[in-house]
Amino acid sequence: MTSGPKVLRVAQLVERLDAGGAEALAVDIAGALAGRGHESHLVVASDAGPFRARVAKDVVFHSLDRPRRDGGQAYRILYFAETCRRLESWLRSQRIEVLQTHLPKANFLGLVMAWRGVCRVYPTVHNNREFDYGDNAGAAKRRLRRAGYRQMLRRCSAVIAVSEQVKSSLAAELGLPPGGGDAIRVVRNGVRVAAPVTAAGRAAARARWGIADCETLIVGVGRLTHQKNFAALVEALGRLEPGRADWRCVVAGDGELKADLARRIGEAGLQGRIRLPGLVGDVPELLAAADVFCLPSSYEGLPLVLLEAMGHGLPVVAFAIDGVTDVVTDGHQARLVAPGDVAALSAALGTLLDDPPGRGAIGGAARELVLSRYDFESVVSNLETVYRS
Repeated sequence: MTSGPKVLRVAQLVERLDAGGAEALAVDIAGALAGRGHESHLVVASDAGPFRARVAKDVVFHSLDRPRRDGGQAYRILYFAETCRRLESWLRSQRIEVLQTHLPKANFLGLVMAWRGVCRVYPTVHNNREFDYGDNAGAAKRRLRRAGYRQMLRRCSAVIAVSEQVKSSLAAELGLPPGGGDAIRVVRNGVRVAAPVTAAGRAAARARWGIADCETLIVGVGRLTHQKNFAALVEALGRLEPGRADWRCVVAGDGELKADLARRIGEAGLQGRIRLPGLVGDVPELLAAADVFCLPSSYEGLPLVLLEAMGHGLPVVAFAIDGVTDVVTDGHQARLVAPGDVAALSAALGTLLDDPPGRGAIGGAARELVLSRYDFESVVSNLETVYRS
């Protein structure tokens, strides 16, 4: 049952179903809304991506069949125009009332839908540096993006930020005056927290990953991009005492830097110690096998994978960046070090390797924080309130 008198026809829009936090959130929101009795849809530009299998059966799924190809400026303009046409036609045919979009490309599609009065549109900002997407984004492109986001504040029903820091960052990026961010609504990210893993379940998970009882497993999860900065984790592990054999590391994810990371691992002589398995279908199983979670990102919004790792009772080692300090406190749920300080990151990892009781205490505090503050059902309830306001 819904929490209000009216069942909504609501759709989540994301470009692809890649293995990322925003994509996971879109899929999970669609499923939760369907579970509450809404007519819930998930629409993508292209249905490629590993999260396709994660879509709930009672969610209406639709692909616009618009896989992106390489091309020049003329191709990109025509691609966007045709994608807008297909999206508007689909939204009108389904009589969608509410469209929540995720990540910049989908947000710009949503802006056009708002301009044309198709439905109520809620672009969602997942990152503290929303205008850094794309390695080749020059100054002119950033100016255009900022102009587009200012139009979202004017034309869309509201812009959703996944944390207070994301809201503040967006307002600063857009140069909004005091009170100018009233159209930005904060709906804090959250996750479903499973029951604690049993000793037998943990032993089975570690066996599947080939981790011995005497080894400490360090895990990182995310796209292999400059933002996620896993090169810093590789360097930090390379700084641990030579010959130390009591740890293993798995970095789950894929991306354009996979070959570069593999090269760095080889140059550090850490083959066999650090694994790059690519996309992992069962991330919860990997987290169940882990002892420490490392998030070496250069910038974030409110990372879902951080909350998921904390929900598994894992202590966190991370750079003290916005989006992380918004969630955890050094010495309580995490070991935080100055951004970019790889030597300090290595020392923090070494400290936790040497202190199993300390790992347990920090991990337990991390789980308690997620249970008390980052419950996924609260996310859905807050979104329903925003949709109806």
